Amino acid sequence: MKTIIIMLDVDGVLNNSKSFQNFDPENMACFVSLYHLLGLNNAVKVIISSSWRYSHTAMPVLRSELLYYGIRIQGQTPFLKDDRSSEIKAFLDKEPPEAWDECIVLDDLDADPMMENVFFYKTDCREGLTADHVRDILSKHN
Repeated sequence: MKTIIIMLDVDGVLNNSKSFQNFDPENMACFVSLYHLLGLNNAVKVIISSSWRYSHTAMPVLRSELLYYGIRIQGQTPFLKDDRSSEIKAFLDKEPPEAWDECIVLDDLDADPMMENVFFYKTDCREGLTADHVRDILSKHN
């Protein structure tokens, strides 16, 4: 059994620019499916890399929404003045090597830390996470 870390952005992944909601139902359904399908054969940890982690009001909303679907947030990337990819790299560098086997980064920004065993999936902010993304990810990581 592998341990997979999902670095999760919110805007442009769990919602999209066509939807004026915190969470788009279709995008959320795709993420929930991805999480649970990966979890059938792997241990999955969700780490928040989104700017939502800066907000004392947004994080409880996100935490509650994910818990509704049985998904627990297990951490967040550090706050650095660099770009998001540096924050992801800093988080992973602090994790013991045996704590994870693969990392899947879901983001609509260029947040690829260019590290071994880290796989970046860029979403389109106009669409968010789609069934096509889920199929692609599952074909490579399950």
